Amino acid sequence: MHGITEAFQEGLRILPVRFVRGGEIQEDILRLVLGNVRMPDKVRGDLLAQHTANSTAAVRLQQLFRDYGQDTVERAYEIFLDRSEQSMRAALAKVPPGRYSFEDLLDDYGPGTDPIRIAVDVTFDGAGSVEVDFSRSSEAVPAAINSYINYTRAYAIFAIKVFCDALQPQNEGNMRPIKVTAREGSFFNPRFPAPSGGRAAIQVRIFDAINGAIAQALPHRAMGAFSHWSNPNIGGIDDRTGRAFVMYDVGLAGYGGRLGRDGAEALSPVMNCSNIPVEVHETNNPVLVRRFELLADTGGAGRWRGGCGLRKDIELLNSTATLSLLGDRHKFVPYGLDGGEPGAKAETILNPDRNALALGSKEIREIAKGDVVSLRLSGAGGYGPPAERDPAAIAEDIADGYVSRNFAAAKYGYRP
Repeated sequence: MHGITEAFQEGLRILPVRFVRGGEIQEDILRLVLGNVRMPDKVRGDLLAQHTANSTAAVRLQQLFRDYGQDTVERAYEIFLDRSEQSMRAALAKVPPGRYSFEDLLDDYGPGTDPIRIAVDVTFDGAGSVEVDFSRSSEAVPAAINSYINYTRAYAIFAIKVFCDALQPQNEGNMRPIKVTAREGSFFNPRFPAPSGGRAAIQVRIFDAINGAIAQALPHRAMGAFSHWSNPNIGGIDDRTGRAFVMYDVGLAGYGGRLGRDGAEALSPVMNCSNIPVEVHETNNPVLVRRFELLADTGGAGRWRGGCGLRKDIELLNSTATLSLLGDRHKFVPYGLDGGEPGAKAETILNPDRNALALGSKEIREIAKGDVVSLRLSGAGGYGPPAERDPAAIAEDIADGYVSRNFAAAKYGYRP
């Protein structure tokens, strides 16, 4: 990510073309794609699986039109979309009108670079519409982490829907009352060819910013900030096979505390994903996962505690490899709400049992056999004053290993 200054360095861009014609994959296009990836067998499998799923959906859609006719089906579409729009407008109209603002910071966009400001203004008009504006955020950066406006729009709409109309179907109708804007040239609306290949790292921060703003209007629905998720990659040529390997990892830690409930542990925020099992990594890559555990005393204290951070220590068994880190919250803590405390900062340490070299949240470096990368994700933010936490809940946290006795005494004044 760091060192990538424009989209042309991120690889081949294939503009919209027909991958399938008449139900048949176009082999020339498939060959073009597979010739530009490190692991063509896996990518081929992914593409064929998508093709099969789309073909199955197409058959069922055709059957729907045959059974009911084009006029009926199209009219049904219009009704679904109009009703979804009406439902969303009704939900938005219930939010107290006004402009709600929030700011946060990404650590940087690589070693030695400045923080990136995330600033959002969310304006509810009281009549069933909302505008989410990221224009006050930082300028686009010369690294592969910018959020093009379509990506910004997708996660902003998701956040509004979560707060206001979470259970309705997701479709174009309930997007109509939501306007998402960002100043052209800004981090959340960069100009091409700004690079953006690592933009997935900031999806949760789009949500966190909107959550922080809407908490001012709907505090009973908001939560402390998520722990930022970690997306490290370790890749190279496998000594055993002579073929390329890529250990693509996803590390997911805690949810923030919210009214009436502690933050959940080790679950995915804002996307349908999960922590990848140790066995998968060790079976497919020359690595050994030495530790994989929750980190005590990292969740933000509060009447409802933030979820714990996560630690994963990975040893390289190969002669060499390239480590690529894409995380955050090493410098700026996940915020708490309504008197809740922030979660602990994240850390990434190379060889914690030797020279313990601290790494940045976004860094690329070469590693060698025997090196251990210790990924330690931040804890999530707490909700509500810690002094109001139920002593029974504190005792349960101690028993579960989420907090130590010393932490409980210092943060909650707990004396069993």
